[in-house]
Amino acid sequence: MPLLRVNSDRHHLAEVPLADYLRRAFPSVKGLFVYRHRHTENFVVAAWVDRDRGVAHEIMVLGPLLGGVGREHIEELRRRINRYAVLTKDKLGRMASAGESRFERFEDETNEEWLRMKGATRTQVGVC
Repeated sequence: MPLLRVNSDRHHLAEVPLADYLRRAFPSVKGLFVYRHRHTENFVVAAWVDRDRGVAHEIMVLGPLLGGVGREHIEELRRRINRYAVLTKDKLGRMASAGESRFERFEDETNEEWLRMKGATRTQVGVC
C-alpha cells in the first residue's frame, strides 16, 4: 500500500474497537490507527510514518462495514502488519521526505481516479 497524506477533508480518524485491538496485539508497531475515507466510506488500517507532517502508510483497506471483518481478514491484516513492521523507520522516513510534490502528485492522481470511477471530471465537481 502507498504512503498517504492524511487530510481531514478526506480521512476521518476512527476510534473503533479494532484500532484498540491492533495496538494491543502489535505493541512494537507504533502509530497504528484506523481511518474512514469520507468519499469511499471504506475503513483503512494505517500507521503513522511522520504524524507531524500527516504522512501515513496504508496497510489494508477493510471495506465499508467493520462488522464484516472476519477471521480471514484478521489473518491477512496480521500478515500485512508483520510485513510493515519489517520495513525500517529509516526507510519509511526516506520515503516520506521524498518531497511535497510527490504527495501532491499522488493526491491529484488519486482524486482523478476516484472521479473517473464516479463518471465525473474534475471540472464537474472541483478538486476533491
